[in-house]
Amino acid sequence: MLVKSFMLILLLSLSVSEPVGGMFTSHAKHGAQQKKNEPAYSKEQQEKLRQAEKAADHFVKRWRETLDLNILFDELYVTDPARRQRNLLLFCDVYVFMNPERGCRELIGKVENETLKRGFFGFWNLVYMQADYDLAFSKPEAYDSPTPPGFEILEEEFEAVEKKYGESGPRRGQIRQFVLDITSSYEKMNALYRRNISLEMFTSARYKENYQREYARDDNSEILTEDLNRFSLKPGEVVYRVKRGEFYLFLVEEAGQFKVLTIGYEL
Repeated sequence: MLVKSFMLILLLSLSVSEPVGGMFTSHAKHGAQQKKNEPAYSKEQQEKLRQAEKAADHFVKRWRETLDLNILFDELYVTDPARRQRNLLLFCDVYVFMNPERGCRELIGKVENETLKRGFFGFWNLVYMQADYDLAFSKPEAYDSPTPPGFEILEEEFEAVEKKYGESGPRRGQIRQFVLDITSSYEKMNALYRRNISLEMFTSARYKENYQREYARDDNSEILTEDLNRFSLKPGEVVYRVKRGEFYLFLVEEAGQFKVLTIGYEL
């Protein structure tokens, strides 16, 4: 499972080095015992957190309906252009992992926003669909994660793209084409997963059983207030982190509605 192994190694690297979820300092956990000398959430904070949880649940619902973060980016993310741009630039983490001796600056000005968006959400669509497919079809005693029929052929195509650019990665004039090529591989695999994932899958007995074992105990929410190193907060603004299954959602209030600031990639 070349691609799945690559995804796992990348996720482990990102989660250890600088996960989006690690950007925030936690204020307190919702529903958990408060630390000594730390005030409990006020009624107003509890209500805001409940609204953020409701928004997160709607995000998961729309994900299962669309299986496409591109759509959710337009529907449910913040509208501030600078913050949306910061999300697209998170594709740099994927690029630098695949090309360790290179830097994010290579992408800026050479790859347009729409291509960055395709690459970023193409990668994360694949990660989250693989996670859901595993929940629906994997057996607790199995070591290998299941994949849809025909996935091995697309894995070979992905490997061919990597070999095309060699161990040193794309040359300066090939950077945009490299992003387009790996994005095309992601999108082909995503299309295969979409043909093999249905809404009914999320209510199957095995999906529910695996979800309970893998994720349910860790589903929680909290209010975060400081120490962001990629997304600056406005004066008086707070972030609401809500974990639902494989999703770590970071939400802010915008014009009376809760919008996704970004998604954390923690395991």
